[in-house]
Amino acid sequence: MQARLQPQTQGDVTYMCGGVGKEEAAYMKKQEPNYDMMLTFAARNGEYLADVNVDIKDAKGNSVLQTNCDSPMMLLDLPKSGTYHVHADAAGHIQNQTVRVRGREGKNPTVASVVMSWPQRVAQAPTETGTATGSSGGGTQGNKGHTGSGAR
Repeated sequence: MQARLQPQTQGDVTYMCGGVGKEEAAYMKKQEPNYDMMLTFAARNGEYLADVNVDIKDAKGNSVLQTNCDSPMMLLDLPKSGTYHVHADAAGHIQNQTVRVRGREGKNPTVASVVMSWPQRVAQAPTETGTATGSSGGGTQGNKGHTGSGAR
């Protein structure tokens, strides 16, 4: 498992995708305090989604990361505190979030945690569209205006 869950770097951003199965999900949650942001991709019925195209831009609109996450969870270590715009595409269905990330100072570091949720039909899309699914075992949480904030 840990061989698959290796941090990647693109520009100034370090990220890791994982969370397939209970063991990987537990590992990702254990690693969460080492990152600025955690994205979780799910359908509104609670099923996890994977194979999500992610584009993150800073407050000025500069792209800081463009990648595909092959898993339902993504941890990100961003270059600086501030506001980031997350654009996620699962099987052609788009979700956008604005997330506030604080610097690493402070005694009680927290991670900006965002659940991006799509209609259930996205989870039921044929696998040819590139969306994999699985059950999260959790409740549903929408993405209406959710802004995470925190420091590491």
